[in-house]
Amino acid sequence: MRVYIIILTAIILSGCISSKPPATYTFEHERIYTKPFDSVWVKTIEWFAIDSITITNLDKSSGVISSDLDLGADKIMACLDCGTGKSNGYVREDFENARGNFNVVIKKIDSLNTKVLVSSSFHATKKTTDVTNPFLATKKTNDVTNPILPPKLMPYNSTIQSDTVECNSTGVLEKQLLKYLGRQ
Repeated sequence: MRVYIIILTAIILSGCISSKPPATYTFEHERIYTKPFDSVWVKTIEWFAIDSITITNLDKSSGVISSDLDLGADKIMACLDCGTGKSNGYVREDFENARGNFNVVIKKIDSLNTKVLVSSSFHATKKTTDVTNPFLATKKTNDVTNPILPPKLMPYNSTIQSDTVECNSTGVLEKQLLKYLGRQ
């Protein structure tokens, strides 16, 4: 009976702390520069190189520059918001393997003015982990040190589920590029 009460309490408490979806950010996606197209084109490529962002598509005739982002955990996580994962003592949700696309379209308006449009999309892996008390279950599956608990517990700190989730841009990269292009 005591085991059922513990399990029921765990189930009830697991729903008490829920995850939150990513916030929506408002930021500038386009800007017109009083600079010729060629100058903006070169400066945009320079920005990608300085920030170590690999360009996957470069087409000057259409004005398109595309990249697949893999900036490292700390830098890319500052550029996106995947929401807040659940953490309640029984399960923990973490976001990892964040990646995305960063695209720039440069359009010539006239000989002295150029329009730059920036777009991005991000996604990450949301990993749900069992973080139950390590004193109740050992790290080996089916090996339980507490005889009261059922014998087929998940191992402590094991991944229960892994899903790909969409994330929102915080505008950090977009702002950096547009600011850089505005410098003389």
